Amino acid sequence: MDPLTTDVIDLVRNSKRGLTDADLADSLSVSKNRVHRALDELRGLGYRFDSDEQHRMSITQAPDRMIDIEIMAGLKTRTFARQLHCYQKIGSTNSAAIDLAEAGAPEGTIVVAEEQTKGRGRLGRSWHSPAGLGIWSSIILRPPV
Repeated sequence: MDPLTTDVIDLVRNSKRGLTDADLADSLSVSKNRVHRALDELRGLGYRFDSDEQHRMSITQAPDRMIDIEIMAGLKTRTFARQLHCYQKIGSTNSAAIDLAEAGAPEGTIVVAEEQTKGRGRLGRSWHSPAGLGIWSSIILRPPV
C-alpha cells in the first residue's frame, strides 16, 4: 500500500469531526488529486466513507480482511508487529519470514496470510492452511545466543 494511502486512512480514522479532501491535502502537503487516488485505493480495499453537509468524511466501514494498517491500529506492542506483512494468499509465511530475516528485518517482524499454498511445519512437513479457516503466521525472533 502506498504510504500516502496509509497516512490518509490514519488521518481520517483519528479525526474527531471528519476531514475534507482539502484538509487531507493540506495536512499531507499533496494535491487533492493525490488524496482522491488514495481514497480510491482504500475504496478498492473495501473501505467505505460518508460525508456530512460540509463534505467532511468519516469511515463507515473497514474491510473484513487482514490489512496491515487495520491490525497495527489496534496494537500497543513495542517489539512484535512493528513491521507487519499481510497477504491474502502466499506460498509460505515461513519462507517469506526467512527471506525477510536474511534481508535484515528486525525481531518481531510478522508475516500473516489468510491462505498458504505451500505451508510447511516442523521438519519440513506440509501444513494445510486453506483460506477462511485460520490465520497463518510466522514471526522473526532474534534471541541472544
